[in-house]
Amino acid sequence: MVNPEAVQEWKANPVTMAMMEAIEEYKQNLLYAMAQGHYYNPESMEETFGNTAKFCGEVQGIETLKRIITEEENE
Repeated sequence: MVNPEAVQEWKANPVTMAMMEAIEEYKQNLLYAMAQGHYYNPESMEETFGNTAKFCGEVQGIETLKRIITEEENE
């Protein structure tokens, strides 16, 4: 386990903060694309399911990262 001071230093680093903002922006772009139907292919339900599964996995990964960081803050 990394010591708490090092974690706080990492979180306060401008590069870390910029990366977290970029990751959140990426997630919002994914959500917008999903809402606009970019993952839907009426000619191929298999492709639609695959695209949707990939989308869900990416969003879940981002949310997991945010949860891990938040949990460490609460410890």
